[in-house]
Amino acid sequence: MAAVNAVRSAATLGISFVVARSVDSAQFGLVSFAIPLMTFIMIITDLGLISAIVRHPEIDRRTAGAAFVFFVVVGMAGGAALFASSRFFETSFGLPGLTSVLKGFGFVAAFTIWTSAPRAFLERALRYNAIAGVELFSLGLAVAVVTWCIFENVGIYSIIYYQLCLNLSRFLLFSFLGQTYFTPNFAFRILKPLLHVAGWVLMSNLVIYLARNIDNILVGRYLGAASLGIYGLAYQFMTLPLVLITWPVSGVLLSSLRKIGSDDAKKNAVILAVFCCTSAITFPMMAFLIFGADFPIQRIYSSHWDGLYFAVAVLAPAGALQSITSYCGTVLVDRGLVRTNMALSLGVAGSMVASFVFSVQFGLAVMMITYSVTSLVANLLNIVVISKWCGIGLCEIGRSLLPGLVAAGLGLAFTKFYFGNTAADIRHWLPGVAVYAAVVLVVLWSFRAKIAGHIAVLGSDI
Repeated sequence: MAAVNAVRSAATLGISFVVARSVDSAQFGLVSFAIPLMTFIMIITDLGLISAIVRHPEIDRRTAGAAFVFFVVVGMAGGAALFASSRFFETSFGLPGLTSVLKGFGFVAAFTIWTSAPRAFLERALRYNAIAGVELFSLGLAVAVVTWCIFENVGIYSIIYYQLCLNLSRFLLFSFLGQTYFTPNFAFRILKPLLHVAGWVLMSNLVIYLARNIDNILVGRYLGAASLGIYGLAYQFMTLPLVLITWPVSGVLLSSLRKIGSDDAKKNAVILAVFCCTSAITFPMMAFLIFGADFPIQRIYSSHWDGLYFAVAVLAPAGALQSITSYCGTVLVDRGLVRTNMALSLGVAGSMVASFVFSVQFGLAVMMITYSVTSLVANLLNIVVISKWCGIGLCEIGRSLLPGLVAAGLGLAFTKFYFGNTAADIRHWLPGVAVYAAVVLVVLWSFRAKIAGHIAVLGSDI
């Protein structure tokens, strides 16, 4: 399942990169503004109930049926709310064209919310092969649709049609396969015990939402759609290591830590191994963007995307460290430190919001630099918390990150020495890429014994 989720996330990310090539930054900014609003509707309507459904030990057909109908109702209400408020957001935030984009995402929100319950029923029944099959079929269908849209120059609406096709297909197929697990009814009162369990999940989701989405709202409001488009696309570059590695691995890590049981020493060995193997990939990956993204961005994207490379380079260090610290929530939850995780999430979210509110008035460049620095500090604090509460020494964590850190650092140092800060043409870019790759591989090879040891730990415990 982790691999399927990673493929779907990577496909969605890749489609955004491809579609952005055929539109200007202002058009892409409309989608970057609309998605956080849709996400907020989905979180509010979810109420943390899906997580409770999956984890609750006993749910009968009647309770499941009430949940299914509940999500159909709130999905319709949420989608209608987004649809009805579209004109208000366009005029209030001064973003021409936002109305039609928000209306499209209103339908996407409804389909996505409707999908939640039947998918959760299949997950409770451990029908992972069926879930994977539906996800891959729906993804293939949606990719076919968006490919046609790109060739027909549909523009930014390609992303909306992709999401509509993907989530409508998922809803229909999951509902068909999951119909044996529920009997539709309107007895919503029987969901009350589940909602009590879901409270902490909802609060945590809202905190995470605030930290990850307030920036788009502020940039759209004060700097306009073009700046938001540049920031939104650069942010997607920053999340590459999270989408491709950290988020898929997190689910596997949680189940593996629970399987180990009460052996904290063994758990810590697994955590350090995950840190080491992840950073050996993600640190050099994000460091490469600082040097190597300039030429491809200039060649692929039009002049409407001036400033994109700078944004990508500034956010890359934050993305690298987040690929490690995003495991912290998983580790704390496994240790039963739910409130500690909540307090840490609130602290990080508060610092992020404060940095956005303070810096957005000084322009996009200052805001991104402030965000990157604040994110680095906040994520280092995450590492300190993990060290304290899990009994893992800071030096041990530092040593686990050393291969990736040294590889990225020396790779950048060599390319900067021979080719300058960036490689803006093919004659400099290709040799620069070759030198960077060679240095990274040599450094990682020099740490081969350490990396192999960590891989052996993962092989025996995950």
